[in-house]
Amino acid sequence: MVSTYDVGSMPLTGSLEAFTQGLKAFQAGETLTEPARYFADKIVEGFADKVKAGIDVPNYPQLRDMNQMFLEMFEGLMKVEGAYVAERLQLKPGMGMLPEVQVLKAEAERILEKLENPPERLKVKVCVTGPYTLASLFLEKDAKLFRDLGEVLAEVASKNFFREGKIEVSMLSLDEPVFGTVDDSLLDYGSPGREELLKAWDRIFWEAKTRKVETVLHLHDTRNELFWDLENLQIVESHVGDSIYSSTKVKRLVEERDKFLKASIALTDFDSLIAEKLKSQGEAESIEQKIGAVWSDIKKGKTRPDFFLESVEAMRARVKAAIEFFGEERIPYSGPECGLSSFPTYACALECLRRTVEASKLS
Repeated sequence: MVSTYDVGSMPLTGSLEAFTQGLKAFQAGETLTEPARYFADKIVEGFADKVKAGIDVPNYPQLRDMNQMFLEMFEGLMKVEGAYVAERLQLKPGMGMLPEVQVLKAEAERILEKLENPPERLKVKVCVTGPYTLASLFLEKDAKLFRDLGEVLAEVASKNFFREGKIEVSMLSLDEPVFGTVDDSLLDYGSPGREELLKAWDRIFWEAKTRKVETVLHLHDTRNELFWDLENLQIVESHVGDSIYSSTKVKRLVEERDKFLKASIALTDFDSLIAEKLKSQGEAESIEQKIGAVWSDIKKGKTRPDFFLESVEAMRARVKAAIEFFGEERIPYSGPECGLSSFPTYACALECLRRTVEASKLS
């Protein structure tokens, strides 16, 4: 069996307003108030459900915007014409450990009580939005911004590692969905931007690796090969169908650079899942309109969203293909290709996780 982890995000159940108010109360130190308990309960339930689905290293339930949850931790920011401008970036006083991680640290016993077959130790994955992706939200992006964001994010990372009692943070993922998706002269060979981004990534990963926490880089495109030069990166992941999973050059690089791959085995864009199902049923025309009609039926309860999930067999075939190509030792983990926040229901997202786990058993 291949071990599993998820990327992080899930659909939020209940009230967004109550969740947001609870988060604010929790951050203000009012942890025993009803609003703060609402927030904490959502995190505890979400993490416990991932464990129940069989995920070996669940990410904290990421129920907030992946960019704003980190940007709101920084001071020295201004907003101009809808974009950010950096004056002097640093962490706000009292910021550092993510509220979601604080909850998991404090509530480990409550999580374990919810499990019929609790593990000896709960393992937690912490995802942090990377400096390149955050930099894309700024009015002006340059090498200095990569460096400044890297320093602040390294400080954030350092405050989110712990190992105590029956719970520990065992994995750090830097999420860089924007990297490689557009041409960027800042990333040209020999440019200061390329060198500073590499240093920023490695600085953040160093905080994890020196604490014996596994390091992961989550990408949506791997054509720009900068990440292969990272000293402190261990595991690379991208989307289903990315050339990284079938490239003979990558097969050589993982051996030369001593890197590993997570096999991404489940599609997570729900529009794509609907489109694939429609095509498999012979529907070839007006796919976009039909996707809209399916969403309408799902919201009305006329169609079960699980119908559009990929089969365990399809997922298992991807795990086996990755292992056959790279060798079992280079594929230590498998999981969904990305977060599940686009899924129409929480139950459907959990079913995707469950199928991923079942597929990773390889039999």
